[in-house]
Amino acid sequence: MINGSWITQPVKGLTGRYAGWKGTWTWRAVPGKNANHQPDFEDKFTLCPR
Repeated sequence: MINGSWITQPVKGLTGRYAGWKGTWTWRAVPGKNANHQPDFEDKFTLCPR
């Protein structure tokens, strides 16, 4: 995570319009640009119907 590598996890919609849809959540930490120098995050969700 420290080096900005993408991490991918499986996800599944649980309620509403996306209930039962499956896909992935991909995220990474990027260098912080805020006053506390905390990392920011970029993420992407991809969900597909059953």
